[in-house]
Amino acid sequence: MTAGLPDDVWRAANDSHSHSFWSRMSASSVASGRPAWQAIATQGSAAATTTLVLSLFIHVSWFFSTHCAGHAMKALEQLRRHLVQEVFERALACDPDLIAAVEGFDGAVNFNDGSLLFTLPDLYRFTLIHLEASGHGPLDAGQFDYKAFRRMLYQSAVNTELRHLGAMVVVEHVGDDHALSLYRLRHSSG
Repeated sequence: MTAGLPDDVWRAANDSHSHSFWSRMSASSVASGRPAWQAIATQGSAAATTTLVLSLFIHVSWFFSTHCAGHAMKALEQLRRHLVQEVFERALACDPDLIAAVEGFDGAVNFNDGSLLFTLPDLYRFTLIHLEASGHGPLDAGQFDYKAFRRMLYQSAVNTELRHLGAMVVVEHVGDDHALSLYRLRHSSG
């Protein structure tokens, strides 16, 4: 089996992509005045139908995986920007509207001694909710999950952006479970 498909079906799909196959189908299409897919489907052979279906499946799968991955990346970038600009920057400025939103949030995101304390899973949930409430969303959280958010945080320039703002995120408490670790956003000088 290749890519989860029986070998004969895989060979048929690969053969269907050969120049001679598509040339025959195009010639048949031109002669009959029908699109190539109709010419294939009306040949009546199971191999031709299987080839058509498999070829369409491969192309549709490629399109959706590429298209959806692009949307997920854009959504994560939008979430990252919102986190830095609308949550972290406003938290550093002790913005009253953000403080009210944090106080109304049921999770491990809160203010303590003028700085923002959070766990990463709850920061993720808060940022999604805050993004939607601010009119910049909603994002389809189904496009990505908490793990993608966490990976994005570790691989992005969030810390560099925070340094330019005179701030940093420090580990306040390391939990046995990574999701329970507590972080603090604070000014670099304090």
